[in-house]
Amino acid sequence: MFVTGHDVIKAIRSFPAGSAAGPDGILPQDLLDLITCKEVGQKLASAITPLVNLLLAGKCPPEVATVLFGGILFALQYRSGRVRPIAIGYAWRRLVAKCANNYAVSQLGDTLLPMQLGVATPGGCDAAVHATRRYMATMTDDSVLVKLDFSNAFNCLHRDRILLSYGNATSLKFGDSTILSEEGLQQGDPLGPLLFCLTIQSILQSLSSELVLAYMDHVTLGDSESTVADDITTIANIGPIKLPLAA
Repeated sequence: MFVTGHDVIKAIRSFPAGSAAGPDGILPQDLLDLITCKEVGQKLASAITPLVNLLLAGKCPPEVATVLFGGILFALQYRSGRVRPIAIGYAWRRLVAKCANNYAVSQLGDTLLPMQLGVATPGGCDAAVHATRRYMATMTDDSVLVKLDFSNAFNCLHRDRILLSYGNATSLKFGDSTILSEEGLQQGDPLGPLLFCLTIQSILQSLSSELVLAYMDHVTLGDSESTVADDITTIANIGPIKLPLAA
């Protein structure tokens, strides 16, 4: 793929207000302020674009990629005691990921529909809720409805075929320590949801339940008790922790 200066500017503008900085301290807001500068903004956007295209082409030297595709790691603790690792990457890496994500979503069309509503589907969460309520309204006495949630899903994926920022081990700063990340997707990566949804799509398509709906790693199944039980067994046996990720 190849992006233009317009694509880069659009991606920079898409960062939510208040987005945090990576290890180098550069905020996405800093990039926005610079590209909107009347004197040098357009020149800077033109200079950033070749860098973005170089990284998209996978030509970043491994020794640089290990650092540039890393980030700062935070451990958020649930009330249950479980920990969710959140990574804040360099603004440059997140910018490239946004450009790749925008392009991929534009090419996907309705490829993931009607089962996966987590990406490339505006209002996907509302659609999933309405579809589930509609199914519940017509359920028979021998039907069941089950909602599943993959545990630490993004970190369970193998990197066998992941391109871009996952081709090499990456350095994550956690306090005074540095951790080499070699498995799974980084929670906080703009590309993470898309890569995860592409991974589990084949699983969703293999299920037999009458209702199969997913909003990223949240999966809802509806059918007879035996059919839903068989599908849960299928998900448990060939879930994302055992699948290579195609990108």
